[in-house]
Amino acid sequence: MKPTSELLKESQEQLSQTELAIKDLEKMLGLMNKRFDELNGMVIGLGQVLTLEERKRDDDRKREEQRLRLEEEHLDKFEHDRRLD
Repeated sequence: MKPTSELLKESQEQLSQTELAIKDLEKMLGLMNKRFDELNGMVIGLGQVLTLEERKRDDDRKREEQRLRLEEEHLDKFEHDRRLD
């Protein structure tokens, strides 16, 4: 059986190693959290870009529909006026 002082020394070394491992894990966790925040920011940015593109596409579609409607109304009026002549 080992003497108490040797067991105490081994326990202190193990505790020291455990504390170092915990500090390393905390550091890694901090880096992972930072990276997660960066990625989250990128995802939010991409979502905003997609939303803007979607709105632009909808606006373009609405403008095209309005242009076609006006063109159709103009043609209808033209044909109506032509019939009256």
